[in-house]
Amino acid sequence: MAILTVTPDITRVDVERVTDTFTLIRFWKKGWDEDRGVWDTEIAIEMPFSMLTLLDELTSLGFTCTQHGSKEARCLRGEITRIDIFADPGGTWTMRKYPYGWKGTTHPLQTKSLTEAEKDIMIDWLKRRNWTLRFWPGGYRAFLGSPKPVRNAAAIKSMREKSGVHASMTYNFAFDY
Repeated sequence: MAILTVTPDITRVDVERVTDTFTLIRFWKKGWDEDRGVWDTEIAIEMPFSMLTLLDELTSLGFTCTQHGSKEARCLRGEITRIDIFADPGGTWTMRKYPYGWKGTTHPLQTKSLTEAEKDIMIDWLKRRNWTLRFWPGGYRAFLGSPKPVRNAAAIKSMREKSGVHASMTYNFAFDY
């Protein structure tokens, strides 16, 4: 039995567990503005099941869900606005796609292994479509529009400390790696 009915035009769902059984769910339709902060629909439900059960259902509907603590989650689907392509130490290429509204902690909506040739084709495709492309040894990150930081200040500081002086002066850890 379905817990929620989510129409195809919904591209963001925010979940806030208010009590052990009472939950607020906010729905955002395609075209929502990240800076506006106003949802299209809000419902309150009695939820005698776990947050994980609800997030699993939203994932089955094509959302990527990221839980923030035990009481809040953001689930996204829709237009891809960030693509990461990187090689692991063994040289295998992986592509991760993120929908509009992603934050640094957002899980990818799609993950796919790529051959070297597929990676090159994808990078060329992104360039031809005027995505903003950043690169470093072994990786690429593309943004539809202006780049946004993929990490918070604490994560950037930690990466700088671990990398040593030369790397931190060469790379922008807010956007790269």
